[in-house]
Amino acid sequence: MAFDIQDLFRRHNEELRRFLRRRGATADTAADLTQETFLRLLTATPVAPIDNVQAYIFRTANNLSIDLEPIDIQDSQSV
Repeated sequence: MAFDIQDLFRRHNEELRRFLRRRGATADTAADLTQETFLRLLTATPVAPIDNVQAYIFRTANNLSIDLEPIDIQDSQSV
């Protein structure tokens, strides 16, 4: 699995950040999740070939944002 990660980042970075912002992430959190998404793409060892890289990236970002939601809820309730 060889991806041109720089090209993918250039093409999808802003769109991915906007996607995460629409899901409720702050600008900083969206940036962090975007970086984490591309890091996971770099280190992925999928069991099947990734046919649609854009879909893989957005699914990964979506899953990361879902994983983060309980933490955000707990933090806002403790204030």
